[in-house]
Amino acid sequence: MRNSAMRNSAFAMFFIAATVSQCLPEIVVAQSQSIEQLKKAFEVEGELFVVDASGKFLKDVSSNINLWQDSKGGGLVQANFGSRWQNYPFVGLKMQWQMLDSGEIKVSIEQFDRQVVNEKTKQTEYVDSLGKEDVVIERMMPIVKTVRKLSEGNLIVRLTPRFRPTAKLKNISGLPLTGADVVIGDTKGQIWSMNHSFEGEFIGVSTSKGTLLMSLSPFKEATIEGVAEGNEIRIPIGLDQSVFVRSSQSILPHKIKAKVYAAFLPNLKTEKWTNVHTVSSNTSEDLMKRIQIR
Repeated sequence: MRNSAMRNSAFAMFFIAATVSQCLPEIVVAQSQSIEQLKKAFEVEGELFVVDASGKFLKDVSSNINLWQDSKGGGLVQANFGSRWQNYPFVGLKMQWQMLDSGEIKVSIEQFDRQVVNEKTKQTEYVDSLGKEDVVIERMMPIVKTVRKLSEGNLIVRLTPRFRPTAKLKNISGLPLTGADVVIGDTKGQIWSMNHSFEGEFIGVSTSKGTLLMSLSPFKEATIEGVAEGNEIRIPIGLDQSVFVRSSQSILPHKIKAKVYAAFLPNLKTEKWTNVHTVSSNTSEDLMKRIQIR
């Protein structure tokens, strides 16, 4: 009887332990990252909101989320944040975010009243400074700044420092790129195109800023490499400039980060900002033939 009772007690303890272990969540041990790794992953997110005068009640939210990164991976993010959201006043910010070797993040923000086109360079510029401020980030808190006073409240910008996931790039050659309600812009605050879609293995988009060629598959004309993750593609086109292609739906499945083969043709452009020429094809040869035709 005693041995039977002991066996029953041992079985009960085993059953309870097994049941508890199945209910407990899996423990994931996070690995620490060096300052250099953090610098490479450093990025800044920008959002616009309208709140009432007290700041407690949300009135409107912009559907566009801006994201800026350092293409060199040195922890320095320099960007222009320009917005003409709906009928609200223009917002123009010039920003510099610097992550130091100590881990400290220093920020410089200057706001401008207007945006004009330089007659010589044909590039947009911010004019009439409304003030400049320097900030040191504490506890990784976002910067929340009132940028315009409105009759119904305030237009505010929220700038959030963060670190992008360090998932390894996957090579998923042969799969199509799909984008809906696409917005193309750059890290200098310029919007290249809006509200168009594409689907195909090889994509070409001609805008007034130039032509962008993209694919998850290698092709002869590709001279640069970008990254696709979630609903966005990032492609560096210069030492201090990157282009983002942002879709309203996911371009890739969740948590997949893939290499994008790309080319930028600055001389192949449309005459007006409103003229956007999009080509989708199953072969790079066909893409190049069709993208040349207006």
